[in-house]
Amino acid sequence: MTIESSGRLGLNGCCTGGTNSRNQIATEVGDTARTRASLNDSNLRTLASKPLGLIRFSDFYGKSNRSSITYTFSSTLGCACLNVSSGLAPDRGSVSGTYVSGGTCVTVIVNSGIYVYSNCQCVPALKIHGASSGDFIKLINNGIIMGRGGAGGNASSYCGYNPSAKKGGPALCIQYPVTIDNTNGSAYIAGGGGGGGNGYTGANPYCVGAGGGGGGAGGGEGGNGSAGISYVCNGCVGVFYTTTRVPGGAPGGLGGNGSNGCTSAVCICGPGGHCGVVQNYGGGGGGGGRSGPTYGAGGTSGSRAGKGAGAGGGGGASACGLVGGSGGYTTAGGCGGSNASGGGPSWYATGGGGGGGYGSHGGNGGYNYHQPYPATGGAGGKAVALNGYSITWISGCTTRVFGAVS
Repeated sequence: MTIESSGRLGLNGCCTGGTNSRNQIATEVGDTARTRASLNDSNLRTLASKPLGLIRFSDFYGKSNRSSITYTFSSTLGCACLNVSSGLAPDRGSVSGTYVSGGTCVTVIVNSGIYVYSNCQCVPALKIHGASSGDFIKLINNGIIMGRGGAGGNASSYCGYNPSAKKGGPALCIQYPVTIDNTNGSAYIAGGGGGGGNGYTGANPYCVGAGGGGGGAGGGEGGNGSAGISYVCNGCVGVFYTTTRVPGGAPGGLGGNGSNGCTSAVCICGPGGHCGVVQNYGGGGGGGGRSGPTYGAGGTSGSRAGKGAGAGGGGGASACGLVGGSGGYTTAGGCGGSNASGGGPSWYATGGGGGGGYGSHGGNGGYNYHQPYPATGGAGGKAVALNGYSITWISGCTTRVFGAVS
């Protein structure tokens, strides 16, 4: 730890100065307190940068015997795993300095405008590990560290209840105490939003399609809508099961919005070769985005598909026109992502829930008489997974940190 830059200094706890270890010169080179030491010792002369001549206590002001190393992320990177003891630069990034086990000040910098993101809910966007006891780690985040959004639930192919929304993924995972500077106004640490719960496909004899759940903020896929029993019209009336899916929206690219879910009617063939257009389909959920504070609106009777967004995608509407839930969102400077709304309820088929905002829970799928327990939305991803370690926030700034820190 760096020696004080002013005031009285002690040699090793037995001369002038206080007993604070930061005031003891020999402690900086690893000597045990209150053991014999001399300013003329070679290791102390090296510390003071005075190999020859007169040496004074003031020559030790601000000196440190610690090594330092800086890792810089200067290009957008997915699923970054930084071993601070490796001395290896991040992909398309840089490293300077030298690592010494147990005696290094490690600085990790994410440059402004750079995304460090994840493509999988089970993998953090950035993992920091490999430090030894005695090291010091500081993360200076000027960019965006973003967990993956959870996929929206897929409505069942047949009549029934099949909850399948996925939870959001973590943004940052630490395996050693870290000090974080997130004070830059464009810096974000955001867990992925949970996927919206799928709608319930109605029971016989009115088995009609339900809406898919919206994708969570951070790139969650929109859930598929279902067709349930489909009515085929070409001079006759018949009903039959189909596994036809109405596709959910694709996730957004970095800095972009997710796509809207599908609303296209599907042409299929039933028993006896009768073919026609599926009428009773639910809309697909909107895809989760990887940008801005916008959120996706739920599907409506006029347009069953959920809307894609910069954050949580909207849930798809049911075949009965029951609306899907709106997606969640975040606002710059806010306290976190708003929870998404649930899907619209109905007597038979139901709408999908909206995808969660950054670090927030997805909305539940709609409930109905046949299934009073809605398909729950996925949990929001953590902003920081602590794994039993601690964080010190510079200036206490957690304004743009979305999701749990636990």
